[in-house]
Order: sequence, then structure tokens, then C-alpha cells
Amino acid sequence: MVKLRDYIGLILSELTAARAQSDVESLRMAELYSTNKLMRDFPIPRLRIQNVEITTPVVIDKVDEKALAAAQKPLEIGVLRKSIDEVLASNLKKKGLSLPAEKVSLIKKSLDDKTTVLSKPAVPSTRSVEIGTEDATDELSGELDNQLRKIGEKEPALLKNIEIESFLQDMRKDLKAKIISLKPPTPSVEVLINSSQIKEMGLKEAITYFKFTITENAMEWTEYQTSTGEKKEKLVPE
Repeated sequence: MVKLRDYIGLILSELTAARAQSDVESLRMAELYSTNKLMRDFPIPRLRIQNVEITTPVVIDKVDEKALAAAQKPLEIGVLRKSIDEVLASNLKKKGLSLPAEKVSLIKKSLDDKTTVLSKPAVPSTRSVEIGTEDATDELSGELDNQLRKIGEKEPALLKNIEIESFLQDMRKDLKAKIISLKPPTPSVEVLINSSQIKEMGLKEAITYFKFTITENAMEWTEYQTSTGEKKEKLVPE
């Protein structure tokens, strides 16, 4: 019994290793051709894997249903509300901004009021938001956007004339990343892959077939020069 993600990763790793082994052989052939006057002008053979189609049977053995339910459960409204405060504070700090205490209080009160509205379907209020984490995030982010836009319009000096739309976009990105980090990971699917184990299952209905079409996208080293004149190397698509 193995994790499905490990099994698929192993298949991809084996194909990558096969391509590397092929390149090593091409290099050996290049050295051989260079030592022969007649072969030196011949094109050196090099095998490339353009598309590979693999169909593999597995039997799904186990999925942790409790962990799956936890991963799918919406984030609690209180946790989401706290995350918005943290993201706002960190983004203001990045820009070197510090809003007056009364402005911060007004923003928090507005967000608290919106949170109360969103919490009404749940009893008690500490339960998850029934409309879902994404919708709740959009609602609260929209309220925060409105409050900051008002400050930017009425008292631009408080935000030091920063580009407000860009600032709000950065905050939304940080908030999404924060929420993702707080949610529990999706549990692994454990499968049987050995032929003998699959045969023992007997029923064909128990077998799941995965079909992969894999396309190669090679990388190569290239040299570039920085603005200071320093030469560096990086990997880029071939």
C-alpha cells in the first residue's frame, strides 16, 4: 500500500531519469563520433521524449474520511477575522505606514459589524461560516477595501499617496496565502499497485485506471549579466 501522490511522483521521476540516462548516452556517442574522421560529420543521435501515454491500474484502499472532512470544512469566522487584522498590519508596515488609532478602530469596527452579519447563520457564532471561506473572505476583504479607499480619498496624507489599488491587491494576495497556510492539508489517498494485490481483489469494478499523457518540457542553463556587470547562470525553458 502506497500513497497515490508518491506513486505518480515515482512514475514522473523514472521518466526524468530515463531522459537523463539517454542524454548521458548521447554524450558518449558524441565523444565516439569525434574520434572517428568519417563519423565526425554525421549528426549525433539524441532521443527526446515528446509525449508519453501511461495507463496504470490501482485499487483505492483507504482515505482518511475525518481528515478529508476537516480539510473541506470552512475556516472559522473568528480565525478569518483575526487573519485580516494581521495582514493589514503587516502590509502597512511594509509600506512604512502607521494609521492613527482612531482610524484603525473605525476599520476594525466596520469589519466586526460585517463579521457579525456573516456569523448569523451559525449558532453559536464560533462555528464555521456557512457561506464558505472564499465568500466570507471576499465579503470582509471588500469591506476593508472600502474603508481604506475612504481614507485615501479624504486623507491621502495618511497613506502617503501610495497607489491604493496596488496596495489592496497585495493585501488580497497575502490574505489568500495566509488562509491556505491555516487550512489543514488534504489527506493522502492510499492505493494498492502490485499486480498480485490487484488480482486478489477479484472484482474488476474495484480497479481504478489512471491515464496520463505526459509532455516533456526541457530546461537548459543560460548565462546572463546583471545590472552591476556580474555574470550569473539560471535555468530557462529550452
